[in-house]
Amino acid sequence: MVHTLSTVSFQGIQALLVEVQVQFVSGSLPGLNIVGLPDRAVNESKERVRSALQSIGIGFPCKRVTINLSPANILKEGSHYDLPLVLGMLMGLEILPPELRNTISLGELSLDGSIKPVAGVLSSALLAASLGRTLICPGACGPEARWGGELSILAPHHLLELINHFKGTQVLSTPEPILDVLSSPVEHFGLIHGQAHTKLGLVISVSGGHNALMIGPPGTGKSLLAKSTMSLLDPLTPKEALEVTMIHSLSGVLKEGKGLMRQRPFRSPHHSASMASMVGGGLRGTPGEISMAHQGILFLDELPEFSRSVLDALRQSMETRQAVVSRANYHVTYPANFQLISAMNPCKCGYLGKSSKECRQAPECGTRYQQNISGPLLDRIDLFMNVSEVDFKNFPEATVLDNLDYTRALIRRAQDRQRIRYQGKDFQCNALCPSDLLDQALNMNKHSKDILLKAANLFDFSMRGFYRVAKVAQTISDLEQAEEILPSHMTQALSYRVEQSPKRR
Repeated sequence: MVHTLSTVSFQGIQALLVEVQVQFVSGSLPGLNIVGLPDRAVNESKERVRSALQSIGIGFPCKRVTINLSPANILKEGSHYDLPLVLGMLMGLEILPPELRNTISLGELSLDGSIKPVAGVLSSALLAASLGRTLICPGACGPEARWGGELSILAPHHLLELINHFKGTQVLSTPEPILDVLSSPVEHFGLIHGQAHTKLGLVISVSGGHNALMIGPPGTGKSLLAKSTMSLLDPLTPKEALEVTMIHSLSGVLKEGKGLMRQRPFRSPHHSASMASMVGGGLRGTPGEISMAHQGILFLDELPEFSRSVLDALRQSMETRQAVVSRANYHVTYPANFQLISAMNPCKCGYLGKSSKECRQAPECGTRYQQNISGPLLDRIDLFMNVSEVDFKNFPEATVLDNLDYTRALIRRAQDRQRIRYQGKDFQCNALCPSDLLDQALNMNKHSKDILLKAANLFDFSMRGFYRVAKVAQTISDLEQAEEILPSHMTQALSYRVEQSPKRR
């Protein structure tokens, strides 16, 4: 007789149903054989299953056990197959009822029978809810699974708890959903002296979702300015929180017992990051940094220090808002709607253009340093900001943007205007407005358009650059609650693009 139950495999952030078929064969040498394209982690589960059964006083059957993972043409990866394998064997031993065929289970076994947390529980819960099935997952992952919708969840911490539940000697309680705690912002503009021009640029960037690049000598506050933008962001909406939590759960970085994420992610990878770690991939096709920054900020410090191939790999995702990972054995797509904020020194030594300490190899030092940044990548950046050194003789005073409550209110009003403008669309900010809709969405007077056209001819803008300047001008107009894009808004938008940007290559 064949006993069946279900588990999952993952394709991107989606969970796919996998059927586990268990058959006991008498008259053959005892053993356990797993088929259905399992990877090494799944094959090693045989020893974990054997030890877990022995630790709870159940001897391994003196029969040949064959377990098939269907469909057999999909590679089965990960340790979450441990729990469905042992449940299938317990069904074959008639210790657990055949009703388990209507469940979806996943979890990793310890040698003592305890069930350890695994990645991808939220995606599995969404699949179980759509199919009307019960989800069996590790106890530590129960609060995460609870956000999958209206479904029945069994979240045992030990294999014995699950057996006793089906025997009627113990009742597993339904896990309670947990919301991640919103932490108070540590970094904010009030901690940074001066840099009023850059602060205003970052406010524009956050308000409209625009990509930004800060250029300046070391020690001027570029990294702190980037981290301060987190204090200006709204919490995730329920829909966004579900999607972001799914990505972090699948990546295995969601902390044990942590609930639905509310804080927008801020990812700051080291400049030695590889292509796979940035875009996604590897042996299991896991999400990369750009997907981990989905609905948040991707901060690239020391931008020219990144590999040119890694930087150029970001270009497609910055347009499509997706990360497509194609390898010989899989093809997955992850969401990657991130906002890029980057920083760089003007040259390798960092002192090009500095008044008190000049670069000794200027201008070649700066030219060589910027070679890794291609022209097409720079064309996708909307705001270029020169972060100058602070003059201690004329120590800068605080500005209105240093007031966090005032700045957040300013940004919220601008974002509310954009939500009304793009109501019914699948985007809610100026930066994501496609070019074919932009002419209808923007309210630009003739004088402002003439300024943009003259600047486009003078500075040789691409069509992408032309529309990006227009989007920034619209965001500035939204911040000032103006009825249309005025010439002052256009000239300010142009100042953030043509005066500070490094030479395009």
